[in-house]
Amino acid sequence: GFPYADLSNQDIPQYLTTGGRLPKPARASPRLYQLMTECWSDNAKDRPTFAQIVDKLTIQRQLYVDLDSVFPPIEDSFSSDYNFNDHIDR
Repeated sequence: GFPYADLSNQDIPQYLTTGGRLPKPARASPRLYQLMTECWSDNAKDRPTFAQIVDKLTIQRQLYVDLDSVFPPIEDSFSSDYNFNDHIDR
């Protein structure tokens, strides 16, 4: 079942109890994925508290760089009515 599309609903509990976990999402940073896996720990004592999660996410947010402020958007010289066909040699 979703998000474990390759597993049947009956197979998911065994998959999880044997240590199976979702892979790191493409857009998740290694630190965020580490936090995710900590939250999935089999041992509840090893899982972060909500306060720890908030602290870790706050730090993660502070490390985030908004690339638009570093690299301002480039002015596009092509207008929306630009026709590429007008510029192709035939």
